[in-house]
Amino acid sequence: MTESPESIAKKIRKAQTDSIQGKIYFDPENRPGVSNLINIISGLTQKSIDDTVKDLEWIQDHKQLKDHVTDLIVEEFSESRHTFNQLMGDLAHIDRICQQGTEKARAIASQNIRDIKKLTGLD
Repeated sequence: MTESPESIAKKIRKAQTDSIQGKIYFDPENRPGVSNLINIISGLTQKSIDDTVKDLEWIQDHKQLKDHVTDLIVEEFSESRHTFNQLMGDLAHIDRICQQGTEKARAIASQNIRDIKKLTGLD
């Protein structure tokens, strides 16, 4: 999610496929690598496997399939990656959020301890 588009592309290019050329089809037993890529596309597009395979009829080879998966992943996570990079660029903001969370948790815990002591007669 936070990796660069180049890093994502490199990893997808390394994804194992098979030596079967031609039409892309879903067959987890005989084409586990291709089927995994189809599963990824199906998940990202929120379409059934059958609809996904139909949508992939234009793909001629494994490189096109991998490029398509890469494009979808990069697009899907671009906003999250941007937000993450912004936050990592402002660590003081993260520290403030953590401090606020600590203060809220401490207040809740203190009240809980008071309530427990009162209920158990330990106050």
